[in-house]
Amino acid sequence: MSKYISYTESVIVDSGTQSNVAPATGTAAAEFIVTGTQTAVSGATITVTGGSFNTSGIKVNDIVADFTNGSIIGAVLSVVDNDNLTIVSGSFPNGAVFRIYRPNVLFDSGGNFTNLKVAIGDTVTNTVTNATALVTALNANNATVPFVGTALTLDANIFGANYADLEDNYTVTCPANELFDNNQNFLTTVSIGDEVIDTTSSSNAIVISVLSDFRLKLSESIMAVSDNFNILSATGGIQRFINSDAIILVDQFDTLRTDIFCEGGMRIRLGHDTTPSKQSKIVVAFQNAMLRAQTGAGGPEPVVMPSRIYILDTTVTSLPAVS
Repeated sequence: MSKYISYTESVIVDSGTQSNVAPATGTAAAEFIVTGTQTAVSGATITVTGGSFNTSGIKVNDIVADFTNGSIIGAVLSVVDNDNLTIVSGSFPNGAVFRIYRPNVLFDSGGNFTNLKVAIGDTVTNTVTNATALVTALNANNATVPFVGTALTLDANIFGANYADLEDNYTVTCPANELFDNNQNFLTTVSIGDEVIDTTSSSNAIVISVLSDFRLKLSESIMAVSDNFNILSATGGIQRFINSDAIILVDQFDTLRTDIFCEGGMRIRLGHDTTPSKQSKIVVAFQNAMLRAQTGAGGPEPVVMPSRIYILDTTVTSLPAVS
């Protein structure tokens, strides 16, 4: 009775490229909350006409910068009303333009942080100074005007320590153990237990949580920005069968392909996701299955695939006749 060798061709449920969370394209700037021109005499009080200090949510310890002279003057001591506030130290010149920033907060009116699915725990990098901070709130942490969608509260002041930092460019990246791709629909394609393969670095990890359409939590930190990935189903696959009596030779064609030569001039070429070390582990797996098939009863003899090596495609070709 014929004995069959069986193996599973894995199903790719999703693929893409790890990307920054924000900005989606290019870079953006950390922005001020309020700007205006000092109308009071030089001193520790700032007065404007038609101001919005209260309605814009300016609060104690916000940073006051002299935009005209390019320097940080000090911090807000008190907000008197929409048109008047006082500063802790320094003297603000009459006629100078001020800008008020918030320490430990990234502001960007075009940031669209809500739609980009920025999350608490993401890393913000000041791409000019390379300083980093973690997102602790998805707004300006201010009950009066929270700036939802256009502000992120951080655990460090990486945009206001010096005047030159106030409008530096930035990027936002997900934690090291997460995969992020804003072109995906993970909620409908990926399941817990599926395997993620970083095809750029040939690293593997398991999906332990589907956080959103754009974000997966992984069992290991394998992804880097711009790395490509495939996601393989943990439960689905195409079952393939080969008559063991027809197999003549199993040989490694190259690092990512293995050939099975059969009677009648047929070649079955298997494409796999990762490079087996030294002598092909896939070749050994098929040889072991063939040995078991010689002594076993009828029915399929499964190929026990090496851990974290997946067959991604199968092609059958007729070899040219030898004259």
